[in-house]
Amino acid sequence: DESLKRLRILSEGSPSTFIEEIEKNIVLTSADNAVITCASAQWCGSTPEAGLSGAVSIIFIEVAIRCHSRLFNSWNISPIKKTNLNSDSATALLVGDSLFPLSFENLARNCDRHAAFLINDAVTTLVGSDGILNEISIALHEMKENNISPVFLTGRKTTSGKLAQLAAVFGARLAHAEGSIIGEMSRVGLQIGRAIYLMKQAGKSSEVESLSLEEILVEASTLLRKAELSIGNGGNTDTIFNEIMEDIRKKLQDY
Repeated sequence: DESLKRLRILSEGSPSTFIEEIEKNIVLTSADNAVITCASAQWCGSTPEAGLSGAVSIIFIEVAIRCHSRLFNSWNISPIKKTNLNSDSATALLVGDSLFPLSFENLARNCDRHAAFLINDAVTTLVGSDGILNEISIALHEMKENNISPVFLTGRKTTSGKLAQLAAVFGARLAHAEGSIIGEMSRVGLQIGRAIYLMKQAGKSSEVESLSLEEILVEASTLLRKAELSIGNGGNTDTIFNEIMEDIRKKLQDY
């Protein structure tokens, strides 16, 4: 609801059909990474609400990536619900392209002195040397050159979890955390994001990234345990993180 409200404010004057297309994507997007932003802010000693502005931008970024990645078989970078949109490729690209600057504008408007750091974090995650968008470009090139299905591209392993990592950093910064704590949250976010990705992929296929189902579950459980140890060794130990990890653990046991 908050992301839709801010979208309407930030995109005032844009064509209504264009906004409707963005809203449709937002509603169908998983809230996992947005929740991690709020959980991180809470763990760092603030309230979950302190991470809300960062969470909104995370949703915008996630939808933007989804719009671009769906152009070649919805390459799975993060756990985003499958969509059945009727828009053509040009509209998908326009929607995706518009949401990146909207996410930055949201940070600039609502995050005060943290805005510059948050925008820098986002840009690095997206277009840094090992950024998500760079990985998409490399994967698309490999697919075209070698006639490889996106399902088998190794780039997915390097990008899964990166949005959760960015989300956790957003939450820590918005909670006024110090550098070492921000670094800790960065690691925790990556671990939890990767575990969520593996968990969701395990439900779709018996083999992901050439790993068997058993190997997937072992890796996801190991990542989850590392995150639990970090969260239990400092900060506020009674947080949304506990609920997130308990939910992952239960779903892993179902496999």
